[in-house]
Amino acid sequence: MNKKKFFIVLILFFIMLNPYYAKEKLDIEIDAESIEFNGTDQSIMASGNVNIAYKDIKIGSKKAYYSHLTKQLILNGNISLVRDKLKLKCNGLFADIKENKITATEDIKFDYEDIKGQSENASYFVDKNIVELSGNASASRGEDHLTGKIIEIQINEKKVITKGRTSIIISPERYQ
Repeated sequence: MNKKKFFIVLILFFIMLNPYYAKEKLDIEIDAESIEFNGTDQSIMASGNVNIAYKDIKIGSKKAYYSHLTKQLILNGNISLVRDKLKLKCNGLFADIKENKITATEDIKFDYEDIKGQSENASYFVDKNIVELSGNASASRGEDHLTGKIIEIQINEKKVITKGRTSIIISPERYQ
């Protein structure tokens, strides 16, 4: 374990010894080239090849800020989120750990099995395993292509639902 990672784990261990924090379980692991811990507001600022693990979600970015008090995570720059077969790329990301919701902004690229999508914004509802693309949203599967105001991809149910005006191009070969 590198020194910075060990140092952060050690600090978080001592925070957890404090009775105020003992009732909360910290599920986040952060690894980076540079990490700054602020004991006053219980926050972590990480930069340079940041890697974050939360449950079965892995996130990489250039910079990250995590507040232990609010359970919120903010990432900037070249972000890559992976959970099983789901991949999401963007340039801005906000995660509310208490709500289990991740909001992505700026140049969203979505990939799940054979479904590819893009949009200006995306919300990922972690517990429900649902991705919602919005703002010039489009998704494709092979030769089939879909555009809409909002495209909701229900991963567990293997459904795609659109909201608002929608356009779809369906390849007849797939359904013969």
